[in-house]
Amino acid sequence: AAVDGPPPRAGPSVALAFQLSGLSLLDADDRLLVHATGALRRYGLLRIAGDGTPLPDRTLTVPDRVVRYLLGSDVPALDVAVARIPLVPVPSDAAGGVGVVHLRERPRASGRAVAAAAAETAGLRTVAIDLARLRPDAVDRTLEAAVLEAVLDGGVLVAGPADGGVVDATRLEALADAPCPVILHGSEPLPAAGRAPQALGEPSGQRAVDLPVVALVRAD
Repeated sequence: AAVDGPPPRAGPSVALAFQLSGLSLLDADDRLLVHATGALRRYGLLRIAGDGTPLPDRTLTVPDRVVRYLLGSDVPALDVAVARIPLVPVPSDAAGGVGVVHLRERPRASGRAVAAAAAETAGLRTVAIDLARLRPDAVDRTLEAAVLEAVLDGGVLVAGPADGGVVDATRLEALADAPCPVILHGSEPLPAAGRAPQALGEPSGQRAVDLPVVALVRAD
């Protein structure tokens, strides 16, 4: 008779990872490294599965994109690469400071270009996704991949158009928790959320003068 055993692990246990890294599960500071609010997990650099089981027995994995980055690859995740769009920076004299920005686009104006200008002014790279080109079932995983790419790049996530309900309250809350600056653009107001982003009206001309730039250096 066959004896059923536990399913094979998808990765090493936390206990093994700690042992190989010279860390101790009995040390409070070491345990904080893999806590859900710690930088490694919050930034998406590692994942731990097995909620409800003791921490030493949980499974630890590192996303393939992070592994490729550590090996020197600058090729982004496929969904982000497909969704990336060319950006033409527009000069900006902006200054200010908030966490998540929503650019309300006006006729003949480009929220993408304004966001790219702000990022360039702050000396940051831009990871941009065109939400209108994504299938509904691909929005969440593409946003997740784009946030990770922005973290690895030390850059800014620009996403839009955030119209037609594509950015609902749940997604807005998730983006507000993102460990990178986020700029949403679109012509429609965003849904109500616990921490609403600052809504900024974009000029109808070619210059952008009211987009916060200090916001792009968001403090954790």
